[in-house]
Amino acid sequence: MPEFGLSEKSEYSMDFSLFYRIDTLFQKLNLATLSLDLYLWYNLILVLYKEIAPLINEKDRQQYKDKMNRLIPVFIEIKRQREFSESGSYNIPTELYVELQNLEISLRDEVNKKGIYLRKKEDLSYGIR
Repeated sequence: MPEFGLSEKSEYSMDFSLFYRIDTLFQKLNLATLSLDLYLWYNLILVLYKEIAPLINEKDRQQYKDKMNRLIPVFIEIKRQREFSESGSYNIPTELYVELQNLEISLRDEVNKKGIYLRKKEDLSYGIR
């Protein structure tokens, strides 16, 4: 039995604040996707990754980092195109759209694996709702 005042875990839990932040990110990700705001979409993916990185094993973390870092040159090229385009428009590479979509879905899967996205049946409160 641990001594009074000493415990391995805190009584305070950040569950609700984490759930709120993730929910807010999911809402913003949906809006960025719908508006095709690629910069916002990418940056929201980065923020979502930072929120859930502690839940992901190190090997998978490195894979996510590699995937996200590979997209940086694509965004640099889009920015360059936009600066030199007279119309102000630019081409969105299909591969970029697909990669952003895959990254987001994969990160959402990570959230789901941890039981944050949907409660597991083993959760006592599952039958209440």
